[in-house]
Amino acid sequence: MASVADSTGLALIGLGAFGAVAWGALLSVRSARRGPAWALAHVRRAGPLFAGLAVAGLTVTLVLRPRWVGASLTYTAVVVWVLAVALRRSLARVEREVGFGQVPAERRGWLLERARWVFFAGGAVLAVTAVLADGTARWGGIGLAGLLVLTGWAIAR
Repeated sequence: MASVADSTGLALIGLGAFGAVAWGALLSVRSARRGPAWALAHVRRAGPLFAGLAVAGLTVTLVLRPRWVGASLTYTAVVVWVLAVALRRSLARVEREVGFGQVPAERRGWLLERARWVFFAGGAVLAVTAVLADGTARWGGIGLAGLLVLTGWAIAR
């Protein structure tokens, strides 16, 4: 059995969370630009990756102490996997029932503007929460907040 310090475990969990948020941000920005057909193809390809990450998290739980590090990584992978499966099913249902028609420019602009402000607001809330934390949690929260704000900015471009 290998073991890591609590601070190292928190850093690993923070990296896992950062990766999950980064993937969601990438999916959001590219879907906004390339459309729902691209998003459906992407989540179909990404699903097996998250299943593999969940298995890897279980393996880490078995071989690394403290166990909460692997359990947290497994939880993050499973949550992202479940969300990706739900998104894939929803997009497939929309495609099957009504198809992926062109979104009118006015409606698309409204959707992008709304998404941009959701990312900005989420980043601001996370930044305030992170400033109130200490140590690894503070820097991890600030990093995630920055990622959300950058995503909002990328959508606005």
